[in-house]
Amino acid sequence: MKYLLGGSTGLLKEIDTTNRTLQCFTRLQDQSLDKNVTSMCWSGGFGGYLQDKITVGHSDGTLRLFEFPTMEILKEVKLPSKCIHVSMLGKHFDQFGPDFYAKNDNSILYPAYSDSDVYNGHDRQLLAVCESGHIFVFDWSLDSDSSVSKVLDLVTGESTDTDIPGIISGFKYKSPINAVAVNSLMTNRIVIGGLEIPPILFDLFTGKILWAGKYPHATLLDLKSAMDIRGIVFLEDIDQDTFCVSTSDSSIYVYDTTSQRDPIFELNICDERAKGLSYNSLLYSGISDHNTKHRKLLNTSINVNYSHDNRNIIRMTTTPNITVEHVKGEEDSTNTLEGHGLSIKCRTLGGNDYCNIYISDNVGSVYHMQLLTGDRLVEWVHRKLCKSKEYKKDVKKLSYDEKLEVMNHLIEARKRLASSSHNDKHIHFRKSGYNQFIGKVIYSFNIHNGAVLGLQSIGNYLVTASLDRFTKVLDIKTGKVIYQHYCNQKQTSILVPREYFLETFDNEKEFKALKEPEPEPEQDPVVPSEDGLDEHMMDELEDNDPFDDDD
Repeated sequence: MKYLLGGSTGLLKEIDTTNRTLQCFTRLQDQSLDKNVTSMCWSGGFGGYLQDKITVGHSDGTLRLFEFPTMEILKEVKLPSKCIHVSMLGKHFDQFGPDFYAKNDNSILYPAYSDSDVYNGHDRQLLAVCESGHIFVFDWSLDSDSSVSKVLDLVTGESTDTDIPGIISGFKYKSPINAVAVNSLMTNRIVIGGLEIPPILFDLFTGKILWAGKYPHATLLDLKSAMDIRGIVFLEDIDQDTFCVSTSDSSIYVYDTTSQRDPIFELNICDERAKGLSYNSLLYSGISDHNTKHRKLLNTSINVNYSHDNRNIIRMTTTPNITVEHVKGEEDSTNTLEGHGLSIKCRTLGGNDYCNIYISDNVGSVYHMQLLTGDRLVEWVHRKLCKSKEYKKDVKKLSYDEKLEVMNHLIEARKRLASSSHNDKHIHFRKSGYNQFIGKVIYSFNIHNGAVLGLQSIGNYLVTASLDRFTKVLDIKTGKVIYQHYCNQKQTSILVPREYFLETFDNEKEFKALKEPEPEPEQDPVVPSEDGLDEHMMDELEDNDPFDDDD
């Protein structure tokens, strides 16, 4: 397997795990501390799907298009500030988007888009987001028009001129942006967030803010909750309108744009209560001293190294949802995917009852977190309430009122746990319907000695890049590091070829081991206590794991 790494001085390197080689693709004399690579994407061919060109965004605002692997600079643009995200919009919206828009034709979240310049624009369009709040869509073809465009202020609605050439559409938000997520099926829908900026759903086609989230609830002492968003990811396994954000205080919030503006679930990865809900906490609501005992237990069980004061979640990712395949046959001149010999395959359109999320933080840990919702969550809670692992009743046969009653037990139990700390937030839950959420940190792997700035999920593996100058490949199923390489400089970004996204490798052949076996990474054990998911539930989750070949 081969993949690219971007470093803190602007160098691009390629890792070959089969031969254990490291190749530098840029000149050493071009490196500079202000050229930190912040984001990369493939940009070749029709729609930017081919891998013969690379777009690289730098911390000084420079945006470059390279020929790969010669690394000849084909295009260079200077952005107003640090580039935090680049991605090609592609041309597969017409394959997936119209169905979702037809199902939600009466929703303000799905406005008409047929007259959009972005929708009707060139086949090779690049999305670039700056830390200053600027959002640009470029005509990224080599023969693009060099004329300048205008930038629309998303708050005041005023337009101003810009001297940046090649812009199709430009937008400016009032505050700095730290995190961006793009829906893989409907690439016009992006979510942005930052310091004291709750998540915002923005439509590139219409240039409008479709939805704005709210801050987390105030604490039990009625203090305002701060919000510093560092990572965003769409939960496309569950729904196209649901996404997850991470913050600098180790918290994770789930939002549903079709339900409410408040978060519908929250979890702190440094909290022992992330292990789950016990049978007692679900059932016995009348125990007067439950909160006092639970608070004492928390005070003695939380490791000082896991304090949320210094634990910053900086990257979030899920399994890639689309892959690109080359169709055999002659290409024609039509401006379509088929005309260029390309086929887009989708892993899921949503509708699942669980989603796996992979998280990295600023101290070198990587987390595997799983969210449960829908009928699977109802069945898990109902089985606990029945206090029987042999419970076999089909949850789909439960009436709506029965499911709602089961979820009310879950909400009340979470309220009791939240009150066990003197300054906790009021809990977040969906205010209508039984479709609640619950999350659990399955594993935590301490595999780096510095912040993990690059994180990519491919098939059964996680590829990481860290400031400790190492890149590693983690086998998700076994929890072992199967490959690591020292890269001579701090690594900040990863770019993996698309053909590896859902691939399963032969570890012994694809990942050449070191001459001496490395010790296994320190792994935070998940103690099978009453506060964790029960054994039957864990077995069920393993049997229905989305990474299984059957799925």
